Amino acid sequence: MGMVIAKDIRTFLLLRKDDVPSAESKKKVDAHSLLQELSDELCGRSFSDGRIRFERAFFVLGRSSQVLIASGRTLQDIPEMISIVNEAHDRHCTDIEKSSNSRLNGSFECFAFPSVSFLADRSEPVHNGEASMPVVFFVRTPVKFSKVIQVIESSSRIASHIKDACLGLGIYDFIFYMKFNDLPTLRDSISELRNRIGSVWETSTLIGVAYSENETAEDTSEPPCHFSISLRCRNNIVTERTVSEILALVTSNQYSHMFSDVKKEEVLTQRQGYMDLEIACKSKQISRVFKLICDLRRIEEIIDTATVVHIQIV
Repeated sequence: MGMVIAKDIRTFLLLRKDDVPSAESKKKVDAHSLLQELSDELCGRSFSDGRIRFERAFFVLGRSSQVLIASGRTLQDIPEMISIVNEAHDRHCTDIEKSSNSRLNGSFECFAFPSVSFLADRSEPVHNGEASMPVVFFVRTPVKFSKVIQVIESSSRIASHIKDACLGLGIYDFIFYMKFNDLPTLRDSISELRNRIGSVWETSTLIGVAYSENETAEDTSEPPCHFSISLRCRNNIVTERTVSEILALVTSNQYSHMFSDVKKEEVLTQRQGYMDLEIACKSKQISRVFKLICDLRRIEEIIDTATVVHIQIV
């Protein structure tokens, strides 16, 4: 790793897709599978005579469903990146609607965070397959560029996890693309990065789902992490049928172990606000929680989710 100011504009595209409120349509395709098809089509390809290239994509916890990392030569390429993504989305929806006679009218959002890479691990392969947990860490800070360079180079723990460090060209001053093998290491490394930078106005962390998660994670000595999964129902109406389907899913053999250490009355609660329901579960593997989220979104009345992980401090 070394400081090399990139000639390209590195853009982090945050994609979000609402599910359609139709059980029949969800049997054919759901929001996550649609985004997977979209990223599979774009990643590794170049557009506009090679000016724009989509590098890699991964699903994340939170309200944004997927991060798509792309590069362009100038800021003028960013609107075209967004147009390429939107057109790919519309094309996939049209193809599915024609073949399945289903309406995929769930809203789609694409937010762009442009940046310039200055500290990249050039050994990072450019493809979708990830061997560990990808993380995007956004920072707003008044601290000078030279101080952030010093912070990274003075800590081997921080530097070992950074695959790319970028100067943000929008609301965030710095954007870090990182990799971790477990959540406690993520917690400690990002806490150290915050503390060493010193003056921090705002941070945001997008935790990705590893494509090939360590299967021995359940055998580690670390306690399982607590996850809060918020659910939004169509028209913000919670029906008995929806509650019954959720309870049937979380008590199934596939997922019941994730709720064995959670108080029964805390497994499923009703919220007041944008989201309508909240599920509490525990797991050492994000991929298992993500699989639960995907299955929850196949329930007819559920159109949106947001997930938060709580990492134990001591």
